[in-house]
Amino acid sequence: MATTRPEINATHQPEPEHRPVASVGVLYARAFSGLFLRDLHVLRREMLPFLVRVIMNPLLFLFVFTYIMPHMSGGSALNPTASMAGGLRQFATYQPFTAFTDTVRDLLTSGPIGDHAAVSAAWCAGIAVTGYIWAMARYNRGPAAAPGQ
Repeated sequence: MATTRPEINATHQPEPEHRPVASVGVLYARAFSGLFLRDLHVLRREMLPFLVRVIMNPLLFLFVFTYIMPHMSGGSALNPTASMAGGLRQFATYQPFTAFTDTVRDLLTSGPIGDHAAVSAAWCAGIAVTGYIWAMARYNRGPAAAPGQ
């Protein structure tokens, strides 16, 4: 029995069995298009609530500062502490936010700042140092024990 050799045609070249670069590219393209279509679906579903939030945030800010804040009373942010009752005046005078709001109020009204800026900076530094010391004490204590141990 004689074996026959296939004739080799000079114009015919054998096809490669697979093209790994093309198949990987096709897989990446299919994965990308699937994820992209999923993201488009999510964006389409979430676009209206997103636009409502984007539009409502400045309106809420405007409403709070033009309507709500002027009608509030009892705080030193809008009322100077000199116009408050005795006990409330003492509390409002020596809290950290009063120095800050007095500084901002004086800057916005082009009035003299006085020592409000220095007192505000001292309060900020004191709070920062206290927070740092407290955080380092908690950190150096180590991890908390698990419950039941």
